[in-house]
Amino acid sequence: KETAKPKPAAATAAEQNKKEEKKKNPFADLAQPNLDMDTFKRMYWNEETPVIMKYFDENFVDGEWSFWTTVYKYYNELTMTHRTNNLVKGMYQRLETMKKHAFGLMYIFGTPNDQVIAGIWMGRGDK
Repeated sequence: KETAKPKPAAATAAEQNKKEEKKKNPFADLAQPNLDMDTFKRMYWNEETPVIMKYFDENFVDGEWSFWTTVYKYYNELTMTHRTNNLVKGMYQRLETMKKHAFGLMYIFGTPNDQVIAGIWMGRGDK
């Protein structure tokens, strides 16, 4: 016969505080940006480049946003295009909470067994 395992004790107040601290929005201390991310994304996918650039030029304030380039460093693991695509899609799923604070484009270049993932990101803040 198996004996019943004791149930863990309820979380203490200190543990609850730690969980709440972990859930704090890292962008909460930043001022509201002039460039609205939802508007920018909507324009990016639905408008022509001159319209997008006009909105960007009029609303972008240096210091509210930063730009980052990315290159996947384990390129030797990128063997088949569909698996590489799944890797990028999985990354986007894990970044779901960033959708209000970032915009990024990722590209897969090359042929099977000779691929590179590269991208450019715009994110809130200057760090």
